Amino acid sequence: MSLRPLPSGPAQAAGTAALALACLALAAGVPLAAFLSRPAAPLSEEWWRSLGMALGMAAALCLAVQFVIAARLRALDRLTGLDRLFRVHRVIGIKAAVLALLHPFAVFWPESRNLAEPALAQWPLFAGAAALVSLWAAAGVARFRPLAGLPFARWLPLHRAGALGLAGLVCLHAAFVGGRFHLSALAAPAAAVLFLLARGLSRPLACTVAAVTPAGQDAHEVVLVPEQGRVPAYAPGQFALVSFLCPRLPEEEHPFTIASAPHESALRFTIRCCGDFTARIGTLAPGDRALVRGPYGRFSFLTAGARSGEPLLFLAAGVGITPILSMLRHLAASETGSPRRITLLWSNRDAADAPHLAEVEGLPALLPGLILRLHHSRGPGGARLDAPALAALLAGAPRESLAFVCGPAGFMALARNVLRAQGFARVRHEAFAL
Repeated sequence: MSLRPLPSGPAQAAGTAALALACLALAAGVPLAAFLSRPAAPLSEEWWRSLGMALGMAAALCLAVQFVIAARLRALDRLTGLDRLFRVHRVIGIKAAVLALLHPFAVFWPESRNLAEPALAQWPLFAGAAALVSLWAAAGVARFRPLAGLPFARWLPLHRAGALGLAGLVCLHAAFVGGRFHLSALAAPAAAVLFLLARGLSRPLACTVAAVTPAGQDAHEVVLVPEQGRVPAYAPGQFALVSFLCPRLPEEEHPFTIASAPHESALRFTIRCCGDFTARIGTLAPGDRALVRGPYGRFSFLTAGARSGEPLLFLAAGVGITPILSMLRHLAASETGSPRRITLLWSNRDAADAPHLAEVEGLPALLPGLILRLHHSRGPGGARLDAPALAALLAGAPRESLAFVCGPAGFMALARNVLRAQGFARVRHEAFAL
């Protein structure tokens, strides 16, 4: 069985805390130590200059952390999950931009620099100015890309190339004006090299498309088999980064949940047709090739500290069933006939919109403790799922259940609020996008 053991419960919390402390010590502790190593009279010219240099160093070290996160190191994913790391990536990017903006103001606050110096003599300052503009441009485009209508496939290569160029500018600037803060001149390019090595040495799993079949309305199940070897070990509920080598689809890497169970010899992905890329998933054909990187993520009862036999509660909307279906398929194979109490609440627009509905309805025959509650928002008897309706569906579910929620953002916000109000303390959720 290709079942991937991962740290769970307290081990995950300890790993996440250790990672956060390491980032804090690097990005804040090192510049602070450098600032305090050479005391100066408060608010003096030297004090302001040292403060400004420390801010610049902190920004450069934040940039180094960004490269480490973007390298998608499996060790970090095992500690805290790639989806969480990329949310941290966005936050650190904003902080780096703010620190970099404050850096020149603090450095030049007490002094009047002679800007009439020859331009060649000031080239390190121009490199720093270019780095600052590049950093803010990268952060702004990343933040507002959806509003600008910039396709992800076009943005990502530009973002990566810009970040590598930014690391070079930071290196040049800090190496020639950094003084005792020159460590920041090495951190960003060193992390950039790590990023390139991680990308270059990480070999994706080459697969062949074995089947493409409809899975409910506007969704397809894609089955991939490895061209060599076996399916890598993974935990049910994890996701992979998949790119299809097919002339009918752009060669883009997208995160898709692994819907199959770990004991299966193939990887199954159920993909909703809801965007420019996924709308063409149905054009895939057997024999097409794909590259798979992963697995990633920690959305699994095997990683959440679930005790053997304890009750589970699954809440899904639409294609959000996929990670939960992976867990249910694993349970059906490993705990057939088990009385474990499992409650599945699944909301769809109608029966035709529910992927793998027949399979899900047949799971109670394998898992006698499974209680299935379906909700449709359209059609005969359909109604909008609101807080009272969801609370009614939760009636009878043990409050000590370990709960998992997956679906659109609005559904997850509703589910988390209702679960909290109903006394469910242990809730895990899975976002649709990184």
